[in-house]
Amino acid sequence: MAGKRGAKNALTDAYDYLTAHPTRYDPARCYQLRGDLSTILVDGVALPQWQYKVTDGARLWYAVDESDAKAKKPGRVYITKAATGHPNETDSKKNFR
Repeated sequence: MAGKRGAKNALTDAYDYLTAHPTRYDPARCYQLRGDLSTILVDGVALPQWQYKVTDGARLWYAVDESDAKAKKPGRVYITKAATGHPNETDSKKNFR
């Protein structure tokens, strides 16, 4: 049961991080993906794609659409992938990015 509680706390931490400062670089936990994964199309718009390490294996990939105060447009975070294990696409032993 402790493992489930730990994962729940880790997801709460991820939510707090992504809603407060989704583009804050943290080399141990959060960074923009590289290469062809660095951007993703969301509703026809290319947005930067980031990875958040939820646990040692679990990852969230997300795209960030920054806010624009002049246009009164709120910022948004789009979850593009949720994985319980390390995504193969970013495994340096399998892909040379």
